[in-house]
Amino acid sequence: MKPDDPSRKLTPPDLRLSTTALLVCFGLFLFSSAFSIAAAQISLALCLALFLWLAGEVRTRSRISLRPVYFAWGVYLAWLIVTSLVNDNTLRSLSAIREEWLIVILPIGVFLHRREVWSRRLIVALGCGLLLASSYGIVQHFTGWTVSAGQRLHDVGPYWRTSGNFSHPLTYGYYVVTATVFFLPYVILTHRSLARWSRALLVAAAVGGLVASALCNSRGPMLALVVGLIATGFLLGKWRWVVSAMAVASLLLFVFSPDLPRIFLERVQNDLTTDNPAGRLFIWNKSLQIAKEYPVFGCGPGNFPAAYAEQLGADSASRSQGHAHNDFLNEAASGGIPALGLYLFFWVVVIRQLWRIRRRAGSATVAFALSTGALVASAAFLTGSMTECAIADEELRQVLFALWAAGLSQSGEAVDNSST
Repeated sequence: MKPDDPSRKLTPPDLRLSTTALLVCFGLFLFSSAFSIAAAQISLALCLALFLWLAGEVRTRSRISLRPVYFAWGVYLAWLIVTSLVNDNTLRSLSAIREEWLIVILPIGVFLHRREVWSRRLIVALGCGLLLASSYGIVQHFTGWTVSAGQRLHDVGPYWRTSGNFSHPLTYGYYVVTATVFFLPYVILTHRSLARWSRALLVAAAVGGLVASALCNSRGPMLALVVGLIATGFLLGKWRWVVSAMAVASLLLFVFSPDLPRIFLERVQNDLTTDNPAGRLFIWNKSLQIAKEYPVFGCGPGNFPAAYAEQLGADSASRSQGHAHNDFLNEAASGGIPALGLYLFFWVVVIRQLWRIRRRAGSATVAFALSTGALVASAAFLTGSMTECAIADEELRQVLFALWAAGLSQSGEAVDNSST
């Protein structure tokens, strides 16, 4: 074979070095996703370059087919491009959909999670990130301390809304909750097979995430935690663990934030009034009007703030909104009813794949643990989607796709335990 023949395969040393580098970069991506969007995406860009270098090897060795998932995402992306091209702000719309590149997390993650030894290392990397982020949030709850002098914590009554190293408390809250409810079933199902040090670390990450979620002082993430715990109970049938977790979270809330339920109730009442410009019901009604006005192509990705301002008229300056505070309304308003349908189709395909993997796997397998964790994390994420545009937040989309990759990587058969 000629040296410049493009069909040649990587030699074993080249392959080991490249896959090791990819594993390290993806581990850095998972770890840094808990506190730095810049570090996470730089690591992910390096992963993509290495993954493309290994593309031939990926095609020949990967046993997992994600064609239904990629097809669902592909038609959704194609429609977003169409809606970007037909409105008057094409460049703005095309720029607004740049986050769709994060779909590369799925094939890269699936490729790496296919071997159990690699998968365990990646789970540990994510657990280290969650432990660091949750510890920081707990400190913030009690002290209001931030690493960055320019970061300002939001308040809810006399309490701090913890935001970790993120710019907004909801981003932090949903990240910690989504990762935590993934780790809870994973640790419950695999703790006997884990090495002592990794078991201790992952238990600490899960417990730390639970405490940080209970003390985050944000309504949406705390509700998402409850839904994730209930989903864990239904899927595992281990209600003793679930009730214990809820009891710990409730005790922490009662001891350290006793007035928070009253404050939350007042805010919910404000959200349900139709004349409060900051209330969710008011924002949803205006967003629905945008969807009705642009039913086919929507107002275009990135054009929601301007379309919302048109709905408000003269008062738009003081009531502007960047999104619909609901993923599904936001899809309908920005990309029309077809975008909403294709977005839902994408979710249905992913959940169906995860469910099939879980159903085929034995309850004592890694496949069962990862797919179960991905399913309950999806339930928590969808809860956040009801009152916030979670999928539009890069930090949250990253962790969701990373957890999906872990769950989708397992075929229901035995995981490859080889180390190379």
